Formats: sequence, C-alpha cells, structure tokens
Amino acid sequence: MRALFASCVAVLLCHAAALAQDEYNPAPTPEESRKISAWMARLKDKDAETRANAAVELAKFSWKAKAAVPALAQLLKDENANVRAEAAEALSRTIGWNSEKEAIKAILPMLIEATKDPEVRVCRGAVNALSSFQKDGKTVVPALLNALRHADDDVRLGAINGLGHYSGAHSPEAKEAVPALIGALKDKNSQSRCYAIRSLRYTLPKYWKAAVPGLASVLKDEEPNVRGEAAMALAYLSDAAKDAVPALTETLKDKDRDVASYAAYALGKIGPAAKTAVPALHENLRRCKQTSAGVYTAEALVKLGAHKKEAFAVLVSIMQDEKDNGRYHAIGALAELGASVKTTDELKVVVPALEKALKDVDDREELFSY
Repeated sequence: MRALFASCVAVLLCHAAALAQDEYNPAPTPEESRKISAWMARLKDKDAETRANAAVELAKFSWKAKAAVPALAQLLKDENANVRAEAAEALSRTIGWNSEKEAIKAILPMLIEATKDPEVRVCRGAVNALSSFQKDGKTVVPALLNALRHADDDVRLGAINGLGHYSGAHSPEAKEAVPALIGALKDKNSQSRCYAIRSLRYTLPKYWKAAVPGLASVLKDEEPNVRGEAAMALAYLSDAAKDAVPALTETLKDKDRDVASYAAYALGKIGPAAKTAVPALHENLRRCKQTSAGVYTAEALVKLGAHKKEAFAVLVSIMQDEKDNGRYHAIGALAELGASVKTTDELKVVVPALEKALKDVDDREELFSY
C-alpha cells in the first residue's frame, strides 16, 4: 500500500511540474503558428537583411517560437555578421525551458562555437542563450569560464549570470563556478560585480566560507550599490560570515546611509560572533536614531544582547513617528524581537508602544470600513 501511495504521489508531482512548465512555456495559437512558420521560411531568404529581420521577428514570440530554434542555429554560421548577431539574440529568447528537447540540445555545440565569434553581438547572444542549458553544465561551464575573459562588459555579465545557475546547484560544476564568481568580484564593470555578489549569495552552504573574504573586500568598493549588495549577501550567509565582522564594523561608518544600514543588519544576522561590533553599533545608534539605519542597528544590538533598553527605545521612537518611513519596519522589528524582551524596564518601553500601534491599526481599519 505504501509503495502504491508513493507511486501516486510521484505521478502527481510530475503532473504538477508539467502543468507549471506549460504555464510558463505556452503553445502558440494557430495564428501565431502561422506567423512563426512564415518568418521561419524567410530565414533562408537570399537577402541578408530579410534573414536578420526574420530572426528579430521570431525573437518576439519568445518560447513559443521553439520550432524555429534549429533553423536559427544554422544562421550562427551565416556570412553576414548582423544576421549571426540577430540569430544569437533570438536563440537567447526562444530556447527557454525547451533545452532538454533533443532537437534543441543538438545546437549546443554551435552556440559554444558562437561564443568565440569576432562579432561582439554574436558572443553576447550566444552566452546568454547558454544559460538555458542548466542540465548540461559539463559542456556549458567551460564556455562560460572562457567568456569571463572577454573584453566586452555585456559578454562577461552574461557569463556571470550563467555561472550563477550552477553556483547554487547540486552539480559537480558548482566547484568551478564559485571560484570564478569570486574572481568576478574584481570585474571592472560594477554591474558585473553586483551580479557576482548575488550569485554568491545563493551558493550552497559548503561554499559560503570560501566566498566570505571576497565579499568582505567588496565592502570597500567605489560604488555604493556594490557595497550594499556585499553587505546584504554577508547578512544572508549569517554566522558563516563571522570572519567579515571587522569589515562590516568598519562599514558602519560608510557615507552612504543605506550601506551602513545593511552592514548593521548583517552584524545582527551573524549573531554572537559579532559581539566585537557592539561599541561601534552603539555609537551608530546614537548617530542615526531616526533613520532606517537606526532600525537595523537597534535590531542588531538587541540580537547581540547589548544596550537593549536603549535599542528598544529607538525602535519605539521610530514606530511612534507617523512621518517616519521606517515606522512599519520598526513595528515589524519589535514584533520579531518580542522574545528578546527580558526585563521589566524593557517591557515598560515596548508593551505600551505595541498596544498603541495595534490601536492605530484598528482605528485605520475602522476608518476604511465605511
């Protein structure tokens, strides 16, 4: 009976997966099929401009034009650079979830070869298209690693994005993808550095420790959005990021208020291993009480068990200020930290404020019910 039940569950799960795939990979309507067939016929036209335009039009159908993938792949060898570029771009849009189909998987060698094309736009499209082949890492990852050395920013960005699919996967290629992404933290393009950080944020836990030194070094990046991404990534790694505590403590002084906020948040997420940051957090709390940084800093101090009464007072003050954008953030923080209220003095600070917040919510609901 148990075996039968397990089989039924497996069938249902497969059916659910198929339905989900159909939802995001819908079949073309009869009218769309007619148009797709017409544009596919033009891919063989003698005129280069017509072939290029046909590829552009097919790309607009996205995954619905999967039938055109083999024909588009043939254009990767076209003598006209613009035709090759438009074909590569169209492939990056039309493969989607269909990469496991034999006819589409067969074009993989052509895509890999196209990543070496002298025309930059061809390389961009080919590299982006490779991201669809997530179950062919053994073949794809070496090509993406090679693309990381390309002079073009967008080619490298596509390679980083593609490698990100493997860094968080239970596959042998992850051990190649993660070091490459750590190296990409030094990419000259800030967007590429951000993409590398986001990918490292979602790596498997066994790679977190290796990623921490690189992420900590990026806290000194010249771009505030990169520094902020690094701080949030370290927060996500939680106590595995304990070696980054000194760098995060220094980042509390960042001139960008958001970056300083994220550093405080990360220190709170790291927990007891961030105890050495308490003096800096306390100083930060006094400096930025009525800001989002004040909320994150107060949260961190409560989690670290230091200056709790003062931290709760700051959260209550922000919560009671109806003009403060961080008001509801502070309410959420107090609700989450409720179990940390241990003393009578702390209760006297927190409970009346939460009661007032609940009354405010009730009053608003009553107001909007009319």
